[in-house]
Amino acid sequence: MKPPIRLILVLLLVTVSVRGFAISCQRQTACNQALRDTLPEAVLGNPDRDAEYPGGDDAWKRFMEAEVNGDIPIKAGAKPGSYTVCVQFVITPEGLIDQIKPLTRHGYGMEEELVRVIKRSVRWLPAIKKGTYEKAYRKQNITFEISETPKKKRARKRFIF
Repeated sequence: MKPPIRLILVLLLVTVSVRGFAISCQRQTACNQALRDTLPEAVLGNPDRDAEYPGGDDAWKRFMEAEVNGDIPIKAGAKPGSYTVCVQFVITPEGLIDQIKPLTRHGYGMEEELVRVIKRSVRWLPAIKKGTYEKAYRKQNITFEISETPKKKRARKRFIF
């Protein structure tokens, strides 16, 4: 007796889907664990007030949009595509940026550009826990969109914040 081909295909598809989901969850868990392993335990607490860029998230976004040079990966020869760059950094109790570390490795100068811009930011308002200033960490993502454009035209904004 032959099992119906459709039933076999459906079972195979479900098995592959469940396996893919499990692998995806393992990678995400491993990534989160790697992030926790790179930060001192004191940085991971829950503050009463989180660290904040002066002017809030909107001011941080405006700063990043104004400072990031979207032409960097094109000049370095990046192929068309979407590149999400992630950088982690610590905000000290004094509000200074410290321990800047790229978490991705796409190359083409993208991680270096994001590190350069983060280093240029002004002093932050530090996190506060029980009335004392604490360290806080941040992860910043930016997606560089590289499309094939004629060499004579120059697009100004080549990233998504």
